[in-house]
Amino acid sequence: MRRDKDPVYAEAALNRKVLAIAEFSVGRGFLLYGLTTSVRGEGAPAMHLHADQSLVPAPFPDHNMMLVACWACDDCTREGGTTLVIPGTKALRRLPREDEAGDLSGAIPIECPAGSIIVWDGSIWHGNWPRTLPGERVVLHAVYTRLLMRPGESYAHAADELVDTYGTRMSQLLGREDYLDEKDFDWVNDPRNVQTKINVRL
Repeated sequence: MRRDKDPVYAEAALNRKVLAIAEFSVGRGFLLYGLTTSVRGEGAPAMHLHADQSLVPAPFPDHNMMLVACWACDDCTREGGTTLVIPGTKALRRLPREDEAGDLSGAIPIECPAGSIIVWDGSIWHGNWPRTLPGERVVLHAVYTRLLMRPGESYAHAADELVDTYGTRMSQLLGREDYLDEKDFDWVNDPRNVQTKINVRL
């Protein structure tokens, strides 16, 4: 599956409403961490609790570091193995311990029709209910992070084509609008020097 070739992935990553939420959540100049498709078939077991920003050491910062936009390609129901969340766990500012990861008491299923977008931040504990229905449940996760974080997937091999096709917003998502991974950067004349420093504060 070539996520850099099929336009549906870029269109999902660039959805204007999702980008507005991402900028509010993880700050101006945010990056695309990656795109992940999740397929759960009949009999798929429950997924233990976790937080998506697992590479961030505890205690997590008060501000969000990661935002996940989950596109429901099928109806999401408890019986269908939908995502569950444990309300209030963001305030714990850490990953669940081993003895907590299997405790689903207090879990709330995220139930919605196909075509919905589910959004959560990287610090909330969540997992999946087991799937007991026939068929599959397919979702697409578009993950965004603050600009100081390293992306989980590299699109460097296709970045020029993606930026040419989709413009400045894609350039930002791929880190082309800041200086953090720039070779031979012109610290004096390139306006991205000042703009990047402004963005990390917003």
